[in-house]
Parts: sequence; structure tokens; C-alpha cells
Amino acid sequence: MEKKIILGADRLAIPLKDVLKKRLEEVHGFQVTDVGMQKDGDFVSYIDTACKAAQAIQRGEFDRGLLLCGTGAGMTLVSNKFKGIRAVLCHNTFEARMCRTINNANIMCLGGNVLTAPIAEEMLDLFLETPFKEGFPADRHAFLEFAQEEIGRIEDRNFK
Repeated sequence: MEKKIILGADRLAIPLKDVLKKRLEEVHGFQVTDVGMQKDGDFVSYIDTACKAAQAIQRGEFDRGLLLCGTGAGMTLVSNKFKGIRAVLCHNTFEARMCRTINNANIMCLGGNVLTAPIAEEMLDLFLETPFKEGFPADRHAFLEFAQEEIGRIEDRNFK
């Protein structure tokens, strides 16, 4: 199975994005599709980047994505406007693990002006390696599955 991931950043997060892109390729063996702004490249807004990533995940081209802007908040807001996207803004390793364990997040958003590269790398590792429901007792698995289904029902009612 080919390991693919979609990645993007705005101008404020290019340095951290480049560090994480290298880790994705060299440590985790991912084929990375970078839809965001490039160093010395043309301007690409966080809005356009988040839309491209979310739509590619919706189409099934990628299972997961990593989006970065100055705080991570803009990428989170925009990508969550798409049905089936579960984007979570993470500030630390605990949140990176829990966004997968509890929420089955398919996009992790990070702040390029907020995090150091070593912490962001550890967070990336956790996002990639933590399976849904890991560490929860079996009696809680049914609730976590129910929560995912309920979120889907909420999307069906509210996304027109």
C-alpha cells in the first residue's frame, strides 16, 4: 500500500512545513503532495490551501493531511467546512495523540509561529502512528464508534 499524505502551509509556516515534509519523506516513507505556498513561490492563501487539501481527502486521494499556518486556526476553520473532514488544531503531543484516539482526525493543523520543530515532529509522529481508539477500554470503543456516526449524522443535517 502506497503511503501518501497531503500537506500545505501558508507563508507564515513554510519553515516548519519544510522540516515536517522532510520527516514525512525520510523517516516515515510518505509520498508527499504539497499544495501550499513554497519558499520564494507565488502567494497561496491558507484558504486555498485548506480547500485543496480537504477536497483531495474528500475524493479519497489521501487518508490524512497536515496543514500549517501562523496559528493553525485558519487552516482548521476552513478545512472543517468540508463534509467528512475532521481537522483538529493541536498545540502539544497530548492533543496530537488524542485527536487520533478519540476523534479519528484526518487532518492535523499546526501553528508555524507557535511550535518548535522538535515538538512538531513528535506531534507528527503521534498523528501518524496512533490508531483510532488506542488506549481506550473495550467498553468505550462502542461510544467512540457512536460518536463518529453521530458526527456524520450532524454533517448530513447541516451540510447542504
